[in-house]
This record gives sequence, structure tokens and C-alpha cells, in this order.
Amino acid sequence: MAVRSLGDLHDLAVGVLKASKTSHENAVSVANALVKADADGLASHGVARLPAFSAQAIAGKIDGFAEPSLTVTGDAALTESLSQAARAAWRDGDGKLEGLAMGALRLDVDIARTGRSEDYLLWRFTPVRQPSALDDVHRFLTGEA
Repeated sequence: MAVRSLGDLHDLAVGVLKASKTSHENAVSVANALVKADADGLASHGVARLPAFSAQAIAGKIDGFAEPSLTVTGDAALTESLSQAARAAWRDGDGKLEGLAMGALRLDVDIARTGRSEDYLLWRFTPVRQPSALDDVHRFLTGEA
């Protein structure tokens, strides 16, 4: 098969993976990532990895028919707040959530759309320092008061 376009490359990758004990859905997902990497100029993370992926699936080292799943547990309000910030980032290019409370931990969350095609989200979690009664003692002892 002559590869003349990214679409041809994608079809080739899907075919190789399907012939290597991989489900159609997983083959398409992996091919999408590999071809996207090549399109973005990251050849080391592109279809050059296809022979290794194929060999691992054939050998049974990986399960080409595995179905991904994600179970989110916890506070529904927290999950909704993070979802809203992520939607804002996809829509506007960035999103922010300040003072996210997780027990005693407080975080600010910054989300930015990134990548050559702006098709990735970059999440930054920054701990927020909470004032403490010991801060005054520290300032007194260090002479900062």
C-alpha cells in the first residue's frame, strides 16, 4: 500500500493493529495518537512505534481488546466544578478554579488549551498556602515581625 496522506497512514496503522490481536476501537484510538504525533512532527512517538505495539499485542504482552474505564468517585460538586473549568478551557482557551478544597488541602487549578492544534489540555495544580496561627510565631522568632 502506497502511503500518500495521513489518512492512508492511519488506515495502514489500523490494519496492522487489527491484524495483531487488537479490537477495531482500540486500533483506531492508537492509530489516531500515532498519526497525530507524526503530523505534529514527533516521529519518535508516531507510527515508528507500530512494530513494537504490534509485536506486544501478538505476544499477549498487552491486551488489544481491553476496554478502558474510569470511575469517578467523590464529591459531585467538586467533579462538576472541575468539569466546568475544563469546558471553559476547551471553549475559551483557558479555565481556572480557585480554592479547590480537598480535605485540608487547598488548590488553585489552571487549565490551558495547548499543542500545535490546541487539542490538549494542560492542567496545573498549585497548592494554596493557608494562613496559620504559627505564622505569627515564625515571624516573631525570625525577626520578620
